[in-house]
Amino acid sequence: MGKQLARKVQWDGMGFDSLGELSCYKKLISEFGKDNVLREPKRFIIATGKRQSNVFRSYGKMMSDRKFPHDDSDKLFTPDFVVLHKGRKHIIEFKNAFTQSADYPLRRFIFLNSHQYGYYDSYFEPKSQSEVREAIYIILNKDWDASN
Repeated sequence: MGKQLARKVQWDGMGFDSLGELSCYKKLISEFGKDNVLREPKRFIIATGKRQSNVFRSYGKMMSDRKFPHDDSDKLFTPDFVVLHKGRKHIIEFKNAFTQSADYPLRRFIFLNSHQYGYYDSYFEPKSQSEVREAIYIILNKDWDASN
């Protein structure tokens, strides 16, 4: 299964990759408010043009060229949502079998291991609505100022 099987939906003038992603958004705005949930706020370039081939080869040695074509286009990582809560920024990336592209695991790995991730306080990747509720609970109740 892949991203091409997801059923795209529209709600409130916005497009979503699946009903699950829409449900995730609705839960987030009901808890944090519409102004504190940013929908696809920024695209991060994780590999550019000709450099992409070398980056993707070094991080994805076991991946096939079919899944990770080495073309001259930029590879991007765009979080589904960023939740703003008490001065913190939390990435929510809703993924399931229908919304995950073939190269997503590699793009996520490169993003999380890049300097760009440092601007955020946490990264959640819920795959179901119960995991969305769990992420919301953690954002609301974790003492983010305490040392790990």
